[in-house]
Amino acid sequence: MTSGTPASVGLRMARKQALVRKDEPLTMWAVLDEAVVRRKVGGPDVMRAQLEHLLSMSEQPNVTIQILPFEVGAHVAVSGSFTLVEFAEPTDPEIGYVDCAAGNVYPEKPAQVRRMKTHFHHLTSSALPAIKSLSFIRKVQKELT
Repeated sequence: MTSGTPASVGLRMARKQALVRKDEPLTMWAVLDEAVVRRKVGGPDVMRAQLEHLLSMSEQPNVTIQILPFEVGAHVAVSGSFTLVEFAEPTDPEIGYVDCAAGNVYPEKPAQVRRMKTHFHHLTSSALPAIKSLSFIRKVQKELT
């Protein structure tokens, strides 16, 4: 598990603000394993609030959330999560980000980034479409009552 150091918390808060700012907000497309919305962390009230936050964020035009259901079985990200970062400037190279027990890793080589992009495309095509993902989240949220 990662710790919530002051620096990492500050970075996450800044990233959150960048998603909701009025001028040129960041775009985020997240594919979440079903376990993310089902694993009980913090009790039912906390879970309901977290799921509500996902639903609220999904209303932003720059945010897409998809759920990868258990029924898909093994998938390309079964070994862990990763993040792809693309920049507005075409001259800025895309990079990856992997947070693991050994520390943060930033794959930058074009072949590494291409592999991560291919994995992401596999995940998005295997996951529920965004609208069905939101219905799925609402269903899980109701199960918590």
